Amino acid sequence: FSLMHKIMHWFYEGTNLKQILTNLPKFLNFCQKTQNQAAVDVMIGYRLVIHNLCGLTTDKQSFHTDSLGEAQFLKKCHTHHSTMALCVYQILKSQMLYLYDMPAESLRCLLDADLYRDTITSIITRVEHNFYYSLSLAALIPKVSEEERKQYWVQLQNNQKHMKIWAENCPENFRHKYLLIQAEEARLREDPFAAMQLYKQAIQVAKDHEFVHDKALAYELTARFYVENGFEEFAKLYLMKAHGNYTLWGATRKVEELAEKYS
Repeated sequence: FSLMHKIMHWFYEGTNLKQILTNLPKFLNFCQKTQNQAAVDVMIGYRLVIHNLCGLTTDKQSFHTDSLGEAQFLKKCHTHHSTMALCVYQILKSQMLYLYDMPAESLRCLLDADLYRDTITSIITRVEHNFYYSLSLAALIPKVSEEERKQYWVQLQNNQKHMKIWAENCPENFRHKYLLIQAEEARLREDPFAAMQLYKQAIQVAKDHEFVHDKALAYELTARFYVENGFEEFAKLYLMKAHGNYTLWGATRKVEELAEKYS
């Protein structure tokens, strides 16, 4: 279980993805020898997603390795009653889909993960569920009906109540996430001055505590905000920063997607 959590924490710390992939085989081998199926299934879920991020699958919506496809993996998890692995995997997949600008698909994965959310109550993945739930909602609010918009705002506020508690108790890990969602809310409220300050703060806190992947995301969302408001020179600067930090993380496919979208 320690090895399983090590993979989990490395991923959410923003450790270089290729480094994680290098360690995964020996970790998996140990868990298979000791017949810890729950840990094996969680690690395989991470392997599928990291392969996608590193550009080792056929396309950005493909989650498989040479030896295992997504459908086969999910079937095995159900057979093993590995509900934690199912929950963790859906949250990981939602993160990838959000990064590829597919918030509706990301939200569907998070709602699927809700079926097993009791299995992640005390681990870091619970926070990531909250974070990407809020990010997906913020991306979708301008695109949905008035009734859905109200529902999404309520859920967003509820999510932030939890995130605020985590941010106040451990600002080193969670304050940058709270600030980034606050920035997205300010953007949606059409309060550009508040949004600019909050994006800037989120970037700085993520930088201070070395969350390279979250810093990359914060730079990207700031760039998107500047694009929407017609400040293309600022947007270009922030996009270059996002590109650099995603590269440091080792997220090859995200780097390619970013370059294609903002060529």
